[in-house]
Amino acid sequence: MNTARENYKRTIDKIFGIGVCTIDINVDNKNNVIGALVSDQFSTFTTNFLDRLKRLSTIYSENEHLRNSIQQAVNQVADINNWDGAFSELTVLDYFFSFPDTGAEYLKLDVTVPAAETLASEMGFSNANLDGHFSNFDLYFDTKVLSDKSGQIIKGIIQQAKRSLNIVGLTIHPSFNADLPFEEFQSNRNDLYKELLDGIRHKSKRPYIKSNIIDSLSYRLLWGAGVSTGESEYSPIEHAMNHHALLFQYVKKFHRKKPTVIIFVSFPWFSEKIPPFDGVKETFYENLSKNFFDGYRGKDVLGKYVNGKIKSNILASDVAEYLSAIIFMDDHSILGDCNEKNYIKTRCYLNKEAKNDLSESEFMRFLKSNTEILSEVV
Repeated sequence: MNTARENYKRTIDKIFGIGVCTIDINVDNKNNVIGALVSDQFSTFTTNFLDRLKRLSTIYSENEHLRNSIQQAVNQVADINNWDGAFSELTVLDYFFSFPDTGAEYLKLDVTVPAAETLASEMGFSNANLDGHFSNFDLYFDTKVLSDKSGQIIKGIIQQAKRSLNIVGLTIHPSFNADLPFEEFQSNRNDLYKELLDGIRHKSKRPYIKSNIIDSLSYRLLWGAGVSTGESEYSPIEHAMNHHALLFQYVKKFHRKKPTVIIFVSFPWFSEKIPPFDGVKETFYENLSKNFFDGYRGKDVLGKYVNGKIKSNILASDVAEYLSAIIFMDDHSILGDCNEKNYIKTRCYLNKEAKNDLSESEFMRFLKSNTEILSEVV
C-alpha cells in the first residue's frame, strides 16, 4: 500500500513534472493535508486541493521568476510540522492569481529589503524578508497562519503525558476559554504538563482534573470505552483583545515608505477555533484589527513593552501606523461550502491612520471589487 508521502510525490510529479517534488518518501509520516489525499472521507477536499495545484502548476510553468517559491511551498506542504505556513502561502497565491490585477507578471515573491526600509531597523536587524511585492500597486505583503496556538499547546501536553505514562484506553478532553492569551499556555507549558501528569497518576483514576495554573482549564478523563465531551466558553471580542498583540510580532515586515498588508489565512485544520455562527468571525476579525490599529492611539506605550525584541523607543501607536491593512482569507476547500472563487472567502480591514494609506489607491479599488471590506476609511 502506498504511503501518504508516496501518494503526494506521485501527485506532484504528475501535476508539476518529475523533479519538482523532492520530499523523502522513505519516512512514513503524514500531516492533515497529505493524509486527507489518501482518505475516502475527504474526497471534496482532494478534488479542490488538486484543482488548486493544477492552477498553480500553470503559473509555475509560465513564470520562471516564481518557480523556486512555488516549488518550496509545494514541498513543504508535506512537512510534518511546518505544513500550515506553506499551505497558507499556496492559498494566498491561488486567490491572487485568479484576478488579472494581481497576476503573476506583477508579483515578486520572497523579497529581501534593507532593514532601514522597514521597522526591522527598530529591532537591530540588517535586512527584512517579505513574502511578496506587487509592482503595479507598489505594495508589500506577508502571509501568516491564523492558528489555534493555545489548542496546539494543550494537545501537545496531552500527547506527551499519554506517551510518558503509556496508558491504554485513556481519552482526555480539554476545556478552556478560547479567548485566553496563548502566552499563558506557552509560558506555563512545563508546569501544565507536570500538573496533568500528576492528575492522571492519581490512584483514584479521576474523571475530572481542574487546573490550578489556568483557571478555566480542565480535563475530562475517560478510562476505557465511552464518550466524553468538553466545552469552551467563547467571546469574539475578548478573543480579539487577547490576540491582537500577535500583530506586533510581525513589525519587522512593516515598510516605512510603501503600503504593507498582513494576510491571515484561516483553515479548519490549523486555525483558531471560532464558533460557526453568523457574524462571529466578522466580529473577531474586526475587533482584532481595531485593537491593533486604534488601541494604542494617544497612549505613551512603548513598542518594546508589547514586543520585547524592539530595541528602540518607538511608540506602539507609531508601529501600528506602518501597517496599511489586514486581509483575512478563509479557506473553504475541505467542504467547498462557499460561493467564492476557489473557495476562498476574503475580508479586509483598513487602517484609517496608516502612514501609507490605501484608501484612494488602485489596490483599494481591487479590494472593493473582490473583497468584503470590514471597515471604510473615514
